[in-house]
Amino acid sequence: MYEQTHGSPSLPSTNGTTSLLKFIRQTKKLWWAAAALTVLMGILGFVLALLTDSPTYTSKMLLSLNLTISQNGISTNSDTALVQWYGESYRVFLTSNKVADKVLEQLNEENLVLERKDITDSISLKQMGSTNMIELIVTAEDPNYSFRIADALANVVAQPEMKQSFPNIQVNIIDRPEYPTLRDPSSDKLLYPLLGILLGLGLGALVIWVSMFFSRTIQSETDIYNSVSTKLFASIPYEERKRRLRKKGDVSMLITPASDFSYIEAYKSLRVKVESLSASRHYKKFLITSAAADEGKSTVISNLAIVLAQKEKNVLIVDCDMRKPTIQSLFSLPGKDIAGLSTLLRGECQVGDVLRRNEKFGVSIVTSGPCVDDAAELLDSDAMRAFVAAMEERFDYILLDTPPAHVVSDATALAKYADAAILVIRQDFCSMDIINRTIDDIGSQNLPVVGCVFNKTEKSRGMVGGYKRYGRYGYARYGYSNGYGYKYEQGSGKTSSSVSRSRRK
Repeated sequence: MYEQTHGSPSLPSTNGTTSLLKFIRQTKKLWWAAAALTVLMGILGFVLALLTDSPTYTSKMLLSLNLTISQNGISTNSDTALVQWYGESYRVFLTSNKVADKVLEQLNEENLVLERKDITDSISLKQMGSTNMIELIVTAEDPNYSFRIADALANVVAQPEMKQSFPNIQVNIIDRPEYPTLRDPSSDKLLYPLLGILLGLGLGALVIWVSMFFSRTIQSETDIYNSVSTKLFASIPYEERKRRLRKKGDVSMLITPASDFSYIEAYKSLRVKVESLSASRHYKKFLITSAAADEGKSTVISNLAIVLAQKEKNVLIVDCDMRKPTIQSLFSLPGKDIAGLSTLLRGECQVGDVLRRNEKFGVSIVTSGPCVDDAAELLDSDAMRAFVAAMEERFDYILLDTPPAHVVSDATALAKYADAAILVIRQDFCSMDIINRTIDDIGSQNLPVVGCVFNKTEKSRGMVGGYKRYGRYGYARYGYSNGYGYKYEQGSGKTSSSVSRSRRK
């Protein structure tokens, strides 16, 4: 059984803003894919530019056009429209077949065989600003062809027969063509790589959008209200490491006076929910877990204990994660090889040997002790039952930190000792199906999942991506790579065919 969310409508939100923030979070997670596609397409564009590149050479000459029109016996250049008309006409004339045939005649005399189209295609004209200067440009794949065509054009332009075609225009050759010694810069060398980069960015954005569209992770509080079968207790904001580094050397995630106001208030809100359950239902033993690893449950349980202790409550944290313990490092306690819960349950020490008091935060702690390979069996033992019963008489609240409930069976083994469970859900991390399946698994042990904590949320700037996952929602790093020397058991494997979506009225 589990506590279900009420049937209220979705929280109001701006769809455009929500989608943008979701896209930003997804981009930060998959930036490497977009970068890889951009680099790959840029390289392909560069290779294409090399394969399709054909060198060209340009030979140029400079002409001046002077209009001589006689009006009443007086030569004039004052009619601007007339001057422009004659100039445009002459530029068309230079690229005509008549001029091309004259050029071919000269080239044939020099044993250079070309077609008329070769001539007309190679010629281009450029007016030099608003002056009467025209730059005649000849471009060809062979530098000799470029020069010979341009030189022949210079000779043709100077022929009296050609001048008679435009008697009102005086053409002067200012600069004759020179032999091109350098190839023209290829625009394709920059164009194709640039197009490849733009295409790569577009493909990267498409990949991110598609992954965002099909993503089943929890992105917002609205997703929890609509898709997760338990109540939302609190949303814990994400504190960036750079900001924490500025807090006078305190880089932990534990609440201190230097913590952000919103960070502290979020945990106080969680405390109110827990105190309300304690007052109305007499709950005092809470199992706090998550579906997957690295969702921040140990930080949540530690800070919840701290804010409860600030209300003069006697709080005990029990680190039941004897596979990958975290509580000891959060509170800067001695290493996992000292006496702890595992040694206590094996009968190798007494309760007084494992119960530690942290005066700075006012909480009591039982660390996990040395890592073991029979954690589930130890937790499901009479020794554990007796320990919890003894602690229940001494403390106002007992908070049990467990391994991820969907990964290993430890959390379900601990269910019998707790009054209620609280699930930690990290933003944009674990799928909704896995989360609801975890709630079902815990509920099958007759332990109510009274609520969840939405952890490491980024509401305004988007989520910092690139999380290091432990396999597929699992403890891939539980065991060999951490030096524990044994293979850890997997989750209970329960796969509920359907997840209830009813809401508390």
